[in-house]
Order: sequence, then structure tokens, then C-alpha cells
Amino acid sequence: MTKKAAIAAAALAAAAAMLLAVLRWRGTAVEAWRVSRTTVRPVVAAAGEIRPPESVPVFPRVIGRVAKVLVREGDRVRAGDSLFELDGKAYAAQAAQARAAAALAEENARRAEESIEAASRKLDAARGLVGKRLASREYLAAARLDVEKAVRERDSAAAALADARARLASAREALARTRVDAPVSGNVVDLRVRTGETVRENEAVAAIADPGALRAVVEAPAGAAGAIAPGMPARVTAAGVTAAGAVREVAAPNKSGGSTYLTVMIALSSAPAALRPGMPARARIEGEPRAGVLAVPLSALVRPSGAAPGAFVWTIAGARVRRRAIAVAAAGDRLAEVASGLREGETIVGGPASAVARLEEGDHVRIETRKGE
Repeated sequence: MTKKAAIAAAALAAAAAMLLAVLRWRGTAVEAWRVSRTTVRPVVAAAGEIRPPESVPVFPRVIGRVAKVLVREGDRVRAGDSLFELDGKAYAAQAAQARAAAALAEENARRAEESIEAASRKLDAARGLVGKRLASREYLAAARLDVEKAVRERDSAAAALADARARLASAREALARTRVDAPVSGNVVDLRVRTGETVRENEAVAAIADPGALRAVVEAPAGAAGAIAPGMPARVTAAGVTAAGAVREVAAPNKSGGSTYLTVMIALSSAPAALRPGMPARARIEGEPRAGVLAVPLSALVRPSGAAPGAFVWTIAGARVRRRAIAVAAAGDRLAEVASGLREGETIVGGPASAVARLEEGDHVRIETRKGE
């Protein structure tokens, strides 16, 4: 830079500084706002993405080889519809054996009952003969022993019959489980089986999801924890399409990369065809109106730079401004609720936002308009 250019630049800077000083002395034109009580409806903005609907996994209830797959991925099914069948030959054989064992146990139990009846008749006859002195007491004792033996055999046969029937019920249940049904209504997703493959009880082979139940999972500022609750209405926008929904779940605050945030799951009550899982999305969550709270316009707030929490406003004393730290409880579209730092009736700089951003401690201001009074 030449000497002349340097002198010109210095003169220009000096002139600008002088102009700024004059403007500050004359006062920045501002809008005065009288702090008062009103109603604020909190609105929380959050960003995230569209997620697929919650799905219900499908688990086989027995081990087996897949004999037939009855659906394709994307098919719509109703709860109880068959999805695929396992080879049931082994289970059918077990059921047949259990059926035969149960039939034999029933026959044994019937014969045991007949033996008791016969032994009881013999005992009655023995008592009569002994009474007539036609039989010995040893004969009567032997008849009693026969009845006791028949009762024990009857009890054993009854226990065996109960066990056989339980085994038959279990075998029939296992055979029925070779048919795998849909646990809920919806669309088949994540189908993982093919004919001939072997599946096990603890391995999910598919899932059922409702295609109309897309979700949005978004991250909201941690400071909004008190303003968001399940059931609150929300609007989610993705790819230029807006869908209505409601907050279903609010997770505990998480910390990542030095920032703390809330993970909020929004269930969409309507899912336009243009919405797809994975799309970036923005959400607007509307809280319940808070009546009779101290409020200031959003344009009056100054947020500290960097990661410093909190906010401040400029109060007006005479024709000068003073910085006042405040705590913001909730913010709406136009107003913010003040939890502490201001009193009803105080006057602050309400705007415009461009002027608020330029102010410094002790600056002169010129009040051009007054609001909130």
C-alpha cells in the first residue's frame, strides 16, 4: 500500500468512527417494550430424520426346516394369517405316538377301575362268608389286600393317564407351531427365510410393520425439557412435505460432542406417500399455552456467543441501556416466557433485532415506538 493510500484509509476509518460515535451519542432508534403478563404457547423446533414404522418381530416357536413360504416382503397381512410352514413330519409322528400312548393309558385306567370294582365285590362277599362262618378271617384279610392293591394300581394308572394327556397336548401344540402366523396386522418386512432353511425359536425370521405409521426422531435443545411432553401436537416437514403427528416419547437428555439434547420420537398420524425413511426432517412441537406469565419479544433476546448458556436483554434507564441477564422458561413463535431476571412493568428494548444486536452497555437510545403497554 502506498503512503497516499494508507493516509486515505486511515482518514476513512476515522470518519467512520466519528460517524459511529455521533450516532451513538444521538442514540440508536429502538422499540421500547413494557414487560407484562400474557399467554405464551411454547414452540420447540427440532431436527432429525424420518424413521421406519415400529415393527413386531416374527419368531418361530419350534425348530424346523422351512417347507413353504406363503408371503413375500411387502405383502399386507392380518393378525393370525400364516406366513410360512415348517416341515411337520417329525412333530406329526410325535403327536401320533403321544396319541397312542394316551389311548393305552386310558385303557389301563379303565381296567384299573374295573379291578377295583371286582376287588370290592370280592371283599363284600368275604365279609358275608366270614359272618356266616363259611370263610376264615385270613380270607377276609386277603380280600382287603386285593382292594388296596387295586386302588394303588388305579392311582398309578390315573397319574400315567394325566402324564400321557399332557404329552399329547404338548405334541399337538408343537405340531400346530409348525405354522408360523403374523402376530399383528401390517406389511411383511425384513423377510429372512427361504424354503429348505432351518430356523430356530430365538431367531427372528421376519417382521410386521404398519406402513402408515412412520415416525420422526428428532433432537431438541435440552433447555426444552420442561416444554415437551408425550401427547403434544407436532408438525414434521421433510422434502417439502408436512405431516401431522404427536409426541410419543421423550428420552432423557443425552450429551454428544459437547452439546446436550433431547431425543424426541414423534408418531405421524398421516404419512404422505412422498415421505420415506431416512429423509432429513424438521419438527415443530407445540406445547400447552402458559397463561399469566411474564413475557418479552423474541427480538429482545440476546444469546451469548459460543456455548455459554442463558440470555440477556437491554433495559432502558433514562435514555441509556443496561444489560440484564434473564432465565427463559419457554419460547413461542413471537414471545418468550421469562422465569427470572425481570419484573412486571420494567421497560426493555424490544427491537428491532438488528438494533438490539448492535447495542453496547451504556449506549444512548431513541424510543420511536412503544409496545406492551
